[in-house]
Amino acid sequence: MQTNRFGPGRVLFAALAFGIVSSVASAAPIKWAVGDGGNGHSYEVVVVDGGILWNDAKVAAESAGGYLAVVTSTEESDFIYGLADPIDEVWDSSGINTLGPWLGGYQIQEGAWPWAWVTGETWSDTFADENWGSSQPSGNGDFLNIYGGGNSHGKQWNDYSDSVPGYVVEYVPEPGTIGLLTVGGLALLRRRRRRRVEE
Repeated sequence: MQTNRFGPGRVLFAALAFGIVSSVASAAPIKWAVGDGGNGHSYEVVVVDGGILWNDAKVAAESAGGYLAVVTSTEESDFIYGLADPIDEVWDSSGINTLGPWLGGYQIQEGAWPWAWVTGETWSDTFADENWGSSQPSGNGDFLNIYGGGNSHGKQWNDYSDSVPGYVVEYVPEPGTIGLLTVGGLALLRRRRRRRVEE
């Protein structure tokens, strides 16, 4: 039986734990424009001094109005890596490999397959296989982060559970005022037409 690991108790605990984090820094969100082949979403790389656990990063991203970044194409992976790569503070090269920021992937049940995205978007094992680093997932972690081999930054995926230096937030744009007015106007026209038919 699969369990939901992100119930109210865990979210509250994560929120309290996040409050202990000493310092958070980020640049302004960068839009991946549709005209550039993007999805119109904005992405923000957040650096946390002292590191952050995945659950805490998830709560922080949602509190900011977004969610941990969901990567569903090579182009999106390249765009996110392009934002994170120049920010040295979001990479930890003190171990065997260089750990980068959290993304929105997690194992549905601890220590078990399959993986999922925080948004419920379809997880593609084929796409994931193209992105996992060498010998990954290793089974040593339940959450997805970017990492590189040795002391270099990289855009490969890693399964991990301890803290990393930051995370990537994805923001979906709010519907524009013109779009809302258009929808409202159409609804009003439908009501008027319905009244005329009834009369």
